[in-house]
Formats: sequence, structure tokens, C-alpha cells
Amino acid sequence: DGIEMVDAATGKILIANAAVAKIFGFASPEEMIGVDPLAYIFAEDREWVARLMAEAVLVEDSCKVMDLRALRTDGSEIWVSAIGVRSEYQGRPGCLVSIMDITEQRKAERALLESQRELQAGFDGVRDGIVLFDLTGRLVAVNRRIVEVGGYAADELIDRSFNRLDMFPKQEMAKMVDLFAKVSAGKNAPPTEMEVTVKSGQKLIIDVRVTPLKRDNDVFCAVAVLRDITERKQAMKL
Repeated sequence: DGIEMVDAATGKILIANAAVAKIFGFASPEEMIGVDPLAYIFAEDREWVARLMAEAVLVEDSCKVMDLRALRTDGSEIWVSAIGVRSEYQGRPGCLVSIMDITEQRKAERALLESQRELQAGFDGVRDGIVLFDLTGRLVAVNRRIVEVGGYAADELIDRSFNRLDMFPKQEMAKMVDLFAKVSAGKNAPPTEMEVTVKSGQKLIIDVRVTPLKRDNDVFCAVAVLRDITERKQAMKL
């Protein structure tokens, strides 16, 4: 980790190690002596960073981790994680700051977030309802179609077990339990028609297809695809 000691009286760096010099692009630790560490913090962040550094000097055991953007000497942007504690150097009170470069970690987190957004967009773009269950029968995720057709908000469904959902009448719950038992055992369940009641009270007939999802040959969750076939069933009666 990079280490720098900031003087409490002047707010300037008293001593630094080679690691922190490398993080911020200084040729040597000696170049950092006398530098105001706030100079390589973005202007809009300086006030709260200065406040936390002051707290670290004035309040014993005031250790707070800060993840923030910073600037290298060449003007490039990096992300660092820093924590400051009260200390002394040659009899002068100050703030000893430990700094870690987390730029690559932030890039990876951003890439993962973008990937998740793309996946969610595809998930929501499907015209059938899709539900992910864990092996206890708890709903882990639902797509937009489920919310649109069912009338329930996503947070009314997520983290609830399917056997506690109002949409399944008692006579249909046995079908769901049977389907889930097959899937949990790693078997493919046959397509099943069910009658469900949406939040408005309207009854729908849906085609339910539940499939196990495996990792290294072990089932870790199940995905259910629900298609509203109410109009088709009604047309067949005409």
C-alpha cells in the first residue's frame, strides 16, 4: 500500500513511500514532501476529504475508508481507496494515510454493471414472463412481463416462495409443487397449463414451462417461462 504522513498544522505531506509516489505518478517519494494531498483530489471532493482527514487527526480511532477519484501528475484519472489515522512524525501530530490503487477493480465493476444491464434489458425484452427460483422455491428475479401481466410490483414477488403467492389458487398449487420437485431433482418438467389470478382479480390461463439450471451438473436454480394463453383458450371454445 501507499503510505503518506500529512502534517496536522500545514496540511502538507511530511513523508511518503515509493508505493504512493508510484500511484500518483511522482518520480520519487521525495517529490511528494511539502505537497498538499488535496491537490490530486478532484475539486468537488476536496471539502469532504479534508473534513475526514481533519477528523482522523482530531478524533482518536476515527478510521474511515474513502473510495474516491484522484488525479495523477500526468492528469489521468485513477480511483483510490484511502484510510487515515491519527499519528505523529518526529513529534509533529498528523494523519497517517494508507492508500491503495483500485482503478482496475473499478473498471471491472463498471464492466460487470454494464453486462448486468445488457442482460436485464434482454431479460425484460422477452414477451413471455420469466421467473428465476432458487432451490427453496424462493423467487430470485422476475422480468418486466411478469410485472405487466400480474400487476404486482417486483418487490412484492422477489424473495417470496411461490407457495406464498396469492396468484396461485389452492387447486393449482399442487401442480406447481410437482413441477418444482421434478426440476429440483434435475429432471425436465412437462409443459403445464394453470389458472392464475392477477392482482386485479382477473383470472388468466397460462402455459408454464419450468427448467432446471445446472452448474457442474448440479442444479442451482430453476427458470420458469410463463405464457398467457387465455385468449387462445377462449377462442378454441367458440
